[in-house]
Amino acid sequence: MPYATREPAGTVVIDPRRHYLYFVNGDGTAMRYGVGVGRQGFAWKGTATINSKQEWPDWYPPKEMLERQPDLMKMMKELRSGVGMPGGPRNPLGARAMYLWQNNKDTLFRIHGTTEPWTIGTNASSGCIRMINQDAMDLYGRVAIGAKVVVLGSGAANEIAIGPGSSPPGPQAQAAQPQIAQPQAPRAPAAAPRISTPIRWTGPGSAPPPGHEIASSLTFMRRAGQTNSPLRVARLFKRGAEA
Repeated sequence: MPYATREPAGTVVIDPRRHYLYFVNGDGTAMRYGVGVGRQGFAWKGTATINSKQEWPDWYPPKEMLERQPDLMKMMKELRSGVGMPGGPRNPLGARAMYLWQNNKDTLFRIHGTTEPWTIGTNASSGCIRMINQDAMDLYGRVAIGAKVVVLGSGAANEIAIGPGSSPPGPQAQAAQPQIAQPQAPRAPAAAPRISTPIRWTGPGSAPPPGHEIASSLTFMRRAGQTNSPLRVARLFKRGAEA
């Protein structure tokens, strides 16, 4: 799509306000992907570089997250780099992950896939940039290690700034990892639409006035969406004329 920017080709630009990630092509266009971004208290802005990329990555939640969500320990195992969750379809990092560093230090922020595709387009993460797995795989194949990543300001309160001269995020931002949502109860199905019955004559006398049967039938047909049939309407008027 057309995209005006001064950033060189290969740069990743993330717009948290609009929940889009752009991969700059360098010819006035960019590939655009929908993303989920950090919720209140975990939003951030600034620049970083992609230090590494992994397919079906392991997930190592920081100790602060494990302290807040002790139930996560049930899914953790002793892996080669510590206590974590092995990569796979149920791993919150999804199918691909790109690791963001700044000043040769890990920011603990990632661009990654997700097991919660319904959160794309929302502010739901702990700071990481979420993509549906198909988009994460596509971006993974395009972006190079060492590529520049620019995260625009979202205007959120307590937004963390990452850039030249800044330090990696503190303890609060170190929870910049996905969270596993609790299952929700299914919604009750919507009630089926009801079609009104024809109007019955309740006036004085033993018979309705002339033309009432036609009006009542037309009312029913109109409510049932059948008045678009000229043949049916003609038969009604013929029957009224013969009465």
